Amino acid sequence: MIYMKYLPYILNCGTRCYVRLDINPKLMNNEMAKIRISVPSLEGLNFADFGCFNVFVPTKEEQKVIVDFLERKISEIDGLIQKIESAIAKLREYRSSLITAAVTGKIDVRGAVKC
Repeated sequence: MIYMKYLPYILNCGTRCYVRLDINPKLMNNEMAKIRISVPSLEGLNFADFGCFNVFVPTKEEQKVIVDFLERKISEIDGLIQKIESAIAKLREYRSSLITAAVTGKIDVRGAVKC
């Protein structure tokens, strides 16, 4: 049995992609078409291709542990990305303020050393 949050990780298609295995196979190609549009790594994949996968499937409990670990790490990485983006925005603001101060004469840059 596959834990549905585990499936995107074994298909390597990100955390927001869910494939329902309990739907009618005739409808599966429509579902795959929707996923194919939003997930580039599944481009060209159809229902028949699922029979070609050899996938190690741990127990459902192990899958949940793996998913919890990956989601926790992804959350940590997302937090770091936000901090970096915030630092970049502050540096850009500082740069802009520094340029404005230099242009308006609030600071003297005539003796500044070039790097």
